[in-house]
Amino acid sequence: MTQKISPNNYLITVANDRYANSTQLFRAAAMIHEVIHAYYHSVVDDNNSPTTNLSLNNFPALYQAYAQKTYPYGVTVAQHDQMATDYVVSMAMALQEYYYNNNPTPYPFLSYEVFTDLA
Repeated sequence: MTQKISPNNYLITVANDRYANSTQLFRAAAMIHEVIHAYYHSVVDDNNSPTTNLSLNNFPALYQAYAQKTYPYGVTVAQHDQMATDYVVSMAMALQEYYYNNNPTPYPFLSYEVFTDLA
């Protein structure tokens, strides 16, 4: 879960019981996922700054309205759809690099599809 502490400052927490029996690769995927949520929230923070050059007076409210119109199921669904559209390849590549850099040789070969499925 990603929780806003202050503008551009987020706390990511995970439930121990959910991850206790999971693989390190699954945990890495979950952390990448939560970091992207924090990034999306930071975009709202950046565009709500008094120093921004945007002519938008209330970017968070405008984003909320856009997300509700485009994704009637809510902002979280909008973020997940955006992750699926824009970040699956980057997430898969990061997971693949993590896996091969953190497993001793010889490691079990995993197809790229495993990493994209986790992403």
